Amino acid sequence: MSDKPDASDEQRPVAFISHHSSQERTARHLKEILERNGITGWMAPDDIAPGTRFDTAIVDQVRTCDMIVLLFCARSDQSEHVRRELTLGVDHKKLIYPVRLEDIDVQGLAYWLSGYQWIDWLDQRDETIQKLIDTIHRQSPGDRNTGEADPPTRPRRRRAPGRRWWWIGGIAALAALAIGLGWLFWSEKEAHEFKVLSGGWLRELESHSLVTRGIEPDAAEALFDRLTLDSAQGCIGPADADSPGVSFFDLDGHNNCSMDQIGRDGDGDLLAELTCRPEALDGGTASFALELTTDQSTKIGAAGNLTISDDTGARTLYRVAFHYYYAGKAC
Repeated sequence: MSDKPDASDEQRPVAFISHHSSQERTARHLKEILERNGITGWMAPDDIAPGTRFDTAIVDQVRTCDMIVLLFCARSDQSEHVRRELTLGVDHKKLIYPVRLEDIDVQGLAYWLSGYQWIDWLDQRDETIQKLIDTIHRQSPGDRNTGEADPPTRPRRRRAPGRRWWWIGGIAALAALAIGLGWLFWSEKEAHEFKVLSGGWLRELESHSLVTRGIEPDAAEALFDRLTLDSAQGCIGPADADSPGVSFFDLDGHNNCSMDQIGRDGDGDLLAELTCRPEALDGGTASFALELTTDQSTKIGAAGNLTISDDTGARTLYRVAFHYYYAGKAC
């Protein structure tokens, strides 16, 4: 069998998917959608070959890709690594497509994203992202899906007035110079060892809010209430305390959860991701991507995104915040 790639594969546009690690599941979902529509998606967690330096792979892929698709959320807005990827994209004159996952204003990435046309993907439905698919096919040179492509267009950035321009440019230059050292530090950073005290723990829901637009608030609240997340308690034995997993995050076991991953991301934040399949969702899932705060051994914070998917594939996104309180050794 020949190892020569199919000629049609060589004509597929390649999209570099820039995302914060808390949105890895969403990035993988987008990659699958792109692949089904004749676009090759590339994301670092899946596509860097074993033994390849992380920083080298990122630089090479941004240089050779056709475009960057940015999954924008509150955490990517503050991510140094996302900022470096965008700096590289601008330096190599790549098309940039910002995709909004959360209904928030741009702050940390405002300089890089000023003037671009945004695509809202708050509901994360496959059909909602079709606008991005159509735009990529229309603007990608040589894309066989639509024949002769339109010339790639890039919105002009709005310059900051007067004296602000010199320091904004300086920040961009410093970010570009920091790429090598920053990625080297990232790739060699050891994973954080997360431990808790053995004994009884109590989980309390501190707050929740709806992110997805286009859904009735009452319906969204009723869907959320099916998970019974208000409170839970459980006992963590010595073995689980040394390596906390699903038994800690789903204390009472009512939500039938499995642990996806836990550890430090590239920004140094401690993250936990788990997927739950509670009977109340009738075949649906509840996926948590939480940032942990472990300043106190007897009180642990967990805040981030909750995505509830029903049996039809419809997704509803919430912001949630929990506290875990230590209740003592006896349990």
